[in-house]
Amino acid sequence: MRVKLFIALGMLGMSLFTYAGSRHAAETSYPSYKGLVMAGYQGWFRGPQDGTNQGYGHYGTGKQFDEKHCTIDAWPDVSEYEKTYETSFRHADGRKARVFS
Repeated sequence: MRVKLFIALGMLGMSLFTYAGSRHAAETSYPSYKGLVMAGYQGWFRGPQDGTNQGYGHYGTGKQFDEKHCTIDAWPDVSEYEKTYETSFRHADGRKARVFS
């Protein structure tokens, strides 16, 4: 009885593996990364009121983010974010600069 159950479960398990490779299309739009740029957001940045109690994590040093403690090289585009955090920086037109978390 145990042998039959073991064989049945084994066959069921193997049959599930046949569907594992069918998640992706048969052909890819991008067969190589050559000439492409990959970018992504990994959730490293923090804002002062985002609930993490880490201040401006990864924007500045020591939870601070001002001219003396800035650690970013480029300002993030936050135009599509619903929630952003005001900073002490200003844009060229005088608006307060904001960041995401």
